[in-house]
Amino acid sequence: MLGMTEYTTYEKMRCADREAKMRRGHYKRLIEFKRMEPAKAEYQISVMNAIADEYHAQWKAEGAVEPTEQEKSDKWGLW
Repeated sequence: MLGMTEYTTYEKMRCADREAKMRRGHYKRLIEFKRMEPAKAEYQISVMNAIADEYHAQWKAEGAVEPTEQEKSDKWGLW
């Protein structure tokens, strides 16, 4: 696709980790307010954890190189 940004495995891994963490907090509140069933929340969190796990495995297979501090600061607070 024209103009599509390519992201590193590390960036995708960190994003999936953050998303799983956000879901745990957000879905907990939805369950408390009876806006989501616990089973659905568990399923959605489990799927996101599986995605994060795949990126962790891929990142390790690629050599697990941490980005430099400069690379981290260049990503608008992504880290």
